[in-house]
Amino acid sequence: MSAKESAIERGEVLVLTTAEVSGLVGAADCVDVIDAVLREPAALSQQTLPRRRLYMPVEGEESEYYWHNNMAGAFLGRGTLAVRLDVSRTRIREERQEFPGDFTGLVLLYDLATSHPYAIIHDHGLSPLRVAATSAVATRELAPSGSSVLGIIGTGEQARAHALTHRVAMPGLTTILYYSRSADNRDRAAAASESETGIEAVGVGSVEELIARSHVVIAATNATEPVFDGHSLQPGQHLVSLASSDGFAQRREIDETSIERSDLIVVNSKTQIIADRQGHYGSPSSVEDLHHIVELTDVLSGRAPGRTSDEQITLYDNNVGMGIQFAALGALTFEKAVAAGLGTPLPADLFVTRKSAGELYAP
Repeated sequence: MSAKESAIERGEVLVLTTAEVSGLVGAADCVDVIDAVLREPAALSQQTLPRRRLYMPVEGEESEYYWHNNMAGAFLGRGTLAVRLDVSRTRIREERQEFPGDFTGLVLLYDLATSHPYAIIHDHGLSPLRVAATSAVATRELAPSGSSVLGIIGTGEQARAHALTHRVAMPGLTTILYYSRSADNRDRAAAASESETGIEAVGVGSVEELIARSHVVIAATNATEPVFDGHSLQPGQHLVSLASSDGFAQRREIDETSIERSDLIVVNSKTQIIADRQGHYGSPSSVEDLHHIVELTDVLSGRAPGRTSDEQITLYDNNVGMGIQFAALGALTFEKAVAAGLGTPLPADLFVTRKSAGELYAP
C-alpha cells in the first residue's frame, strides 16, 4: 500500500511546513518528476487550468495591492490533483515587483480515485524548485551540445535554485557565473552555489561579460523591464527567462531584440500568453497567432522540433506556473516526508463531505 493510500485509509491529511520540506527532494529527483508530468499526453489540454490572479488596491498605499494567486492541475502518474492558493500583498517599485510582509501559500493534494485530500503543503517549500526544475527540463532539451558555462542574471532564491537544477541538466557544467547590480550579492550567491553544487561559481562585473562567457544564460530576477541588450546574444546560446506577466503586472526580463534573434521560442503555455496579455509577444488574439512559438510539452513529446543546430539561439520563456508542477512535486514531497516521519496529521473529516445513505448532493 502506498503512503497516500495509507493516509486515506487512516483518514488523515498531512500538513507539511516550508521548514519540513525544504531540501527534502533532491534536484535530480525534482527534474525527473517534472519531466514525467510534462510528458503526459494531455498534461496541458486536460490536466491543468490556466493561472488566475486578483489585484485589489490597498487604500492609502501607492502601487500596493492585495494579491491572490491560484492554479490547479493533475499528475496521472501518481493519481494526484493539486490546487495552489496564495494570498499576499504586492507592490511595484523602481522596476521591481516585490511581496512585502507575511503571506499564506498552500498546495492542497487530492487523491483522484477517491476525491479525498491527503496533504496540505506550504507553497514556498515547493515553488522555487519546481520553477527551476521546469527550466532545467527545457535546458536539457534545448541547450547546445557540450555546454559548460552557465550564466545567471540575478542572485535570489530562484537564481540559486536554477544553479542546483542545471547541475543536473548540464552534465558538462564546469562554471557558474553570477551577475547582479550588487557586488556583495553576486559574490554571496556564487559562494553558496559553489558549496551546494560543487561547481566553480564566481561573480562577474557586468551583464555583458556574463553573456559573452556563457553557453546558457538565465534571467532570474524580479525586474519588470529588460535586464540586458539582446544584441549581445551569440549564435548557439540558450536563453531562459522567468518573468511572468499576468495581465496586470506586466513584466519582462528580455527585450524585443532577444525575441527577434531567437531561432526557436519555447514557452509553457501559449494560452496563458493570450489570457495574461504577455505583451512582449505582440497582441495575439488566438493561439493560431502564435504559430511561430511552441510549447515545452510539444517538444518533449516530439510533436514539435527542439534545437536542430548548435548555431541556433534558443529561448525558453518559463512564462507561467502550472498546477501539474505542484501535483507532481507535491506527490513526491509527500512520499519523502512520510518516509522521514515529518508533518502534522489532521483528521480528514475536517475537509471531506461524506455522502450519507440516501442523501443527495452536488459539488
